Amino acid sequence: MSDVKEMAANGDAGKAGNAANAGAGRESAFSSRLLEMISVRLSVELGGTKIRLRDLLALEENSVVELDSELDAPLSIYANGTLLGHGEVVRSGQRFGIRITEISETRERIASVDQI
Repeated sequence: MSDVKEMAANGDAGKAGNAANAGAGRESAFSSRLLEMISVRLSVELGGTKIRLRDLLALEENSVVELDSELDAPLSIYANGTLLGHGEVVRSGQRFGIRITEISETRERIASVDQI
């Protein structure tokens, strides 16, 4: 018999509740650790544009496509396609990095998921 059931059978309902809560806490901590191990795809959007198919087919090396974002505009950061926030490009050694300047509100992130 589990400790919680034993305590409840012996009339120690308060102790049984505390033991059950402790068990739930351990499960919650385990679930949190498990979730923390999941990988997500982080991507940064520089900008976008809409072009006709004939213009797309005419692209060749050294073609320039103008994007709809301003040069100094913050970049959108996505986690698995869901808007996470905005940031700016930085150098990280010999690679690009992103400095997060704004995290989206929870409701904005939820609305972003609903659009998928």
